[in-house]
Amino acid sequence: MHYGCIPSTSSVSATYRHCKVSAGILAPVVLQESDTPSRCDSTSPLVTVGRGSYADFRLTDAVFMHSAFWALPLFSSSAVTYRRVWIYVVQWLLWQTGQGLTVYLPSSYQQYVSAVSAPPSELIDLLSQTQCTTALDDCIVLLLRRLFSLQLISRRFVKTMTDWLQDLMKVGYAFPTAERRVGFNCSIPVTWLPVLPSTESESRFVAVSNVAHSAELHRRLCQTNTILRPDFRVDINLTHPWHQFQRLLLVITFNLPHYEVIPLLELLYRSMFPHILYCGPTPLDTASIPALGAYRISFITYEQWPVHRVPGSMNYQCAIQAVRLNFAVDGLLFASDDVLLLPVPLSRLSADRVWFVPANEIRIGDLETLRECHLGMCDFHPRWDWWAAYRTATVEALSRMEQLARTSSLLRHCLSTLRQRNGVGRSQTRVNGAYSDVFHIPSRIAHEFADISEIFADSGVFLEIAVPTVLQCIEPAENFHPLPGKDIQVSSFYSSTYVDTSA
Repeated sequence: MHYGCIPSTSSVSATYRHCKVSAGILAPVVLQESDTPSRCDSTSPLVTVGRGSYADFRLTDAVFMHSAFWALPLFSSSAVTYRRVWIYVVQWLLWQTGQGLTVYLPSSYQQYVSAVSAPPSELIDLLSQTQCTTALDDCIVLLLRRLFSLQLISRRFVKTMTDWLQDLMKVGYAFPTAERRVGFNCSIPVTWLPVLPSTESESRFVAVSNVAHSAELHRRLCQTNTILRPDFRVDINLTHPWHQFQRLLLVITFNLPHYEVIPLLELLYRSMFPHILYCGPTPLDTASIPALGAYRISFITYEQWPVHRVPGSMNYQCAIQAVRLNFAVDGLLFASDDVLLLPVPLSRLSADRVWFVPANEIRIGDLETLRECHLGMCDFHPRWDWWAAYRTATVEALSRMEQLARTSSLLRHCLSTLRQRNGVGRSQTRVNGAYSDVFHIPSRIAHEFADISEIFADSGVFLEIAVPTVLQCIEPAENFHPLPGKDIQVSSFYSSTYVDTSA
């Protein structure tokens, strides 16, 4: 687990797996004084504590989900003396039911620093040797008796807990099922290495970990450029950019694993975008790219599915995964590695809006006739091959949405909005298509976007159909900012002449 700080011990790995797990308790983490809190990144994602790893959390700010109501006596006066003991016991009990403690680093994390001592060894030994094979409430009572026999808790606390369990049973509370060897569904490998702020600057996030390497690359590139075009010179101060998107996560997506260009992307963006997450179709092997060895890179991987499709056609899985990581930011900006972002016009856009192509560039497609719709007429034969190539996948996704909409208000609203905006063919809701290599989602609708996009991804719908369709169905038109820009092709001359990633 990693809290977005440089830990005091080298044994903490920056690589972990993102787990699909039901959170029982969500709480801010309590940092140890040795964790160098002045160098923490408060935008770091939520972390679900894995089985066998215990964490201290701020009880008074914790959120208990319905499935963890049995742990609420933590707030009772009798728990004060034994609070830390019960905190570890609660985490162990959560693991028995396939749930977990999810912790985060709040923006005012300095007040969450404490000289936390290690939990009692006899408590950890007891938990490691205990199996919860009965109903959860019976398991709790049995564990309480054992803790009392070791004098780790008092008789009064045991009574408080047993009375509470009986009260829950009287009102018909359904305790979660305790199962043996319940494990989290951990399928997404994540490398999380935040580029930390300078301790010398409070008003501005100065990225210090990668800037020196990018500055050297900048020097070499500018020398080459001066030789070829002496009239062209731009001075850039990487440590003091003119603007920084401090509450935005930039997710750079690779259609193909050309990870050797990451140093160039760092040079282009890191000083203005302190928080960058890379995403590619294969794991990142820094050992095979010497130029990356000195960089701190955060990276996730998406699945190339199905294999016969165009590379990158399913890369919006990066958006789904990035949203699921729950970064504490105001918005997420997604861009392909072959897109050149211009920060000046982006800085004028509101983080609370969707940033996407202009409305007149968003297509409406009728999947039955394979025609595009304009001004209410769907008789335009498009020069866009993706309607036919992905018709079966898109129809399958729409059918799945219709089924799930019976119990999901989100999907009912999505389909209703699409019908209102796009119209309906003889049987199928019409969908949208648009260039989708760059778009921004405000955090307030990010999980709605991920929930619906996942249905499209499961059916293998193309990026440029899935993304515009989902955005159109979850956000009113007035909440879109049109992205300024042009579709240009860069010649191979520039790639071979100016791009030098050698060490």
